[in-house]
Amino acid sequence: MLLVIASTDMTKRLATEDFELDLEMGLGTDNDFELTTPERVYGMEIAYLPGTEYGGGVDEDEPVMGTDGESISYHGVTWTGILNQNVTRPPSGQSHLTVSGTAEECISALLSSCCVGAPFVVSEGETGSVSYTAPRFATLYEAIVGALSSAGLALGMECADGEVRLYAKSPATIDETQGVGFDAKRGYRPVNHLVVLGKGEMLEREVIDLYADDDGEVSTTQSIFGLAHRSEVYELSSSEGDELRSGGEKKLREYQEQRDSVKIAVPEGVGVSIGDTLSATSPKYGIRASARVTGVVVEASAGTVLVTPRTDGEIDVKDYG
Repeated sequence: MLLVIASTDMTKRLATEDFELDLEMGLGTDNDFELTTPERVYGMEIAYLPGTEYGGGVDEDEPVMGTDGESISYHGVTWTGILNQNVTRPPSGQSHLTVSGTAEECISALLSSCCVGAPFVVSEGETGSVSYTAPRFATLYEAIVGALSSAGLALGMECADGEVRLYAKSPATIDETQGVGFDAKRGYRPVNHLVVLGKGEMLEREVIDLYADDDGEVSTTQSIFGLAHRSEVYELSSSEGDELRSGGEKKLREYQEQRDSVKIAVPEGVGVSIGDTLSATSPKYGIRASARVTGVVVEASAGTVLVTPRTDGEIDVKDYG
C-alpha cells in the first residue's frame, strides 16, 4: 500500500510505503486524519491512498523537538470532511433545497449548489431514481448521503488519477456468515408510566400521566398493569400545556428505545464501507441484531489497512424464532 502526496491540483509529488495514517470519516465522526511519515509534507498538500476513499487535505503540522530527537506529524481533513465543511441552502424564495433525477444527476446538482468542483467529480454508478428534500442548511455531505439513502443507495468514493470520484452504489449486508457477531442487552420492563410534573405548586401544579404500551407507543391511555407496570416521576417545573406533554412524551419514548442495546463486532479483514448494514442472528437465544454503518475508523500503514465501523446507534434488536 502506497501513500501519495500531491499538490492542491492533485499533481503527484511523491509516493511512499513508510507511513502511518489514522483516519475517521462519516456522519458522527470528526472527519479528520493524522499522518506520520519521514517524508516532508507541506501545508495544503493532499495525502491519500490510491484506489480508496481514504485521504484528504493537510491543514497543519506538529513538529516536536526534545531530548530524544525530533519528529513531526501532520493533521488534515478527509474528503468527507471537506464535503461536510460546505453548507447547502435553499434557492432564493424557497424554503428547502430539493433534488430529483438519477443518483448521478442529484450528486452533481448538490455539488453545484455549493460551487464544489475539482478534485471532486461524479462518476457513473448505480442509476436509482432520487427525489429528496434536504433539511434546511444541511452540510453538503449530509445532503448527498441523505439523497442517496432515500433511494436505498450509498455514497461510494475513490481517489485515483488525480480525481476524487463520487458515485452511487448499492450498500452491502454483512452478516454472521462473514463472522459478524454482537453483544446485546434486552430489557423487558422499561418505565411505561411517566408522571410528568409541570408548573405550579401543590394543588395548582400541572400533572400529566403518560403511558407506553407493549409496542413502545406513548399515549394517555394505560394498557400495562400488575407486575409489568413501571412508573416514574419526571419534573419539568418550567413547562406547561403542550410543551409539558411534548417533553414528557420525548422522555418516555427514550426509555422505550433504551431498553435494547447491542455492540456489533466485525472481524479484521472483512471489508466494511459506509452505508453497509451489519447483521447477525442467534437462533439459540432468539435474537437478530443489525445496525447501519455511518462512519469508519481507519488505521493504515504500508502493510495493513484496519477498518473499524461506526454505527448510527439506531440498533434494531428483534426477537427471532
